[in-house]
Parts: sequence; structure tokens; C-alpha cells
Amino acid sequence: YGAIKIISRHECEVQTGSGSISLIEVQPEGKSVMRIDGWLNGARIETGAVFS
Repeated sequence: YGAIKIISRHECEVQTGSGSISLIEVQPEGKSVMRIDGWLNGARIETGAVFS
């Protein structure tokens, strides 16, 4: 669970136990809430990475 699937530069999903959720905003540790497209633009995240 928690595996990331990059859909596009503006959209990603995270797998859950019963499906997936589409992220709209994230809040990286120690930072402000940001839109997912801004986070994807700067983050080095690949499909298959896992949130912990």
C-alpha cells in the first residue's frame, strides 16, 4: 500500500488497500501545503515509489 502512480505532470494517485486516491494537495514535512502539480514539478518521485 502507498505506492505512487504518476498519471501526468499534473496528477498522481496513491494505491490503497481497496483502490487508489488521487492527490490534489500535499504537505511535505516542514513545508507549507502545495498543489500536486507544483510538488510533482519539483519532487523526484517515480511511479512505484512508496509513501512511508
